[in-house]
Amino acid sequence: MSDTIKKEGEIRQYLGFSLNAQRYGLPIGSVKEISTVGEVTAVPRVPKFVLGVMNLRGKIIPVIDLRVRFEVTASAFTRDTCIVIVEGAQGEVGLVVDKVEEVLNFVEAQVKAPPAMGSDAFMKYVNGIARFNEELVMLIDVQHVMSFQEYQDILTSEEAA
Repeated sequence: MSDTIKKEGEIRQYLGFSLNAQRYGLPIGSVKEISTVGEVTAVPRVPKFVLGVMNLRGKIIPVIDLRVRFEVTASAFTRDTCIVIVEGAQGEVGLVVDKVEEVLNFVEAQVKAPPAMGSDAFMKYVNGIARFNEELVMLIDVQHVMSFQEYQDILTSEEAA
């Protein structure tokens, strides 16, 4: 790494993806893999943002639709729709996104704290905001996308079904 970059801060990498034409980023270190939308089994009595569970090489993981979780207008699945498997504090979770785009590189100084917006519940999912090609990118805090209790409730509901 050059001395110039070291002075400005470390480079942070994010997996860029879109939901309803808005760009977001997930910390690249939390991304385990990207999967096509395959068979997802619905689970009764779970929050609306939970699409269900999927079998990932013998491991059952919850799948959540980020469009519903973030209250973004959801469109029909397309060939670009995919599931990003991330490792959160509670374990692996699949996140349905409209399209995975590219790896985004930001120097630490480019990442700004999200603004305080009163009771805007969405902002609890945002770690920071950065500019990429004249667009603002919301950087998602994977640890807050699904709480430990929500994770346990989904797996418990799946076992009871």
